[in-house]
Amino acid sequence: MIRKILISGLLATIFMSAFQLIVLKMDMGMMLGPMNPIMVQPYIMGWVMHFMIGAIIAGIYGYFFHKRFSERRLINGAAYGSIIFILAQLTIVPMMGMGFFSGGNIKMLLGSLISHVIYGLVLGIKYNPDNDNQGDSISCCG
Repeated sequence: MIRKILISGLLATIFMSAFQLIVLKMDMGMMLGPMNPIMVQPYIMGWVMHFMIGAIIAGIYGYFFHKRFSERRLINGAAYGSIIFILAQLTIVPMMGMGFFSGGNIKMLLGSLISHVIYGLVLGIKYNPDNDNQGDSISCCG
């Protein structure tokens, strides 16, 4: 189960990060790295932090959220991504100096919401503890 959660979380983080880099031009290594000035190689550590957070919140999804909201994995994933978006806007984003809810910057807010929903959708599709052949099929909605 832990392996499935980690793989799902890393894959979801990859999709989220690709959207952020390509569409939004948001580099999480640059955004998270400077948060801790004593880190060696803050850029690399920013990316490591981003993927660690992705794996941790996938674990929370797998243990506490999966199938609690809905039996449909897409709905579950999108709802979870939306919750993570709100939590990030109330915690991580202000720590990066952008203020609560991205300081009201609509472009940043929408981009963050979309990227977190992408994370949740990929997590919802990929993580299926009831299927030992996880990832072998693309069934996502039941």
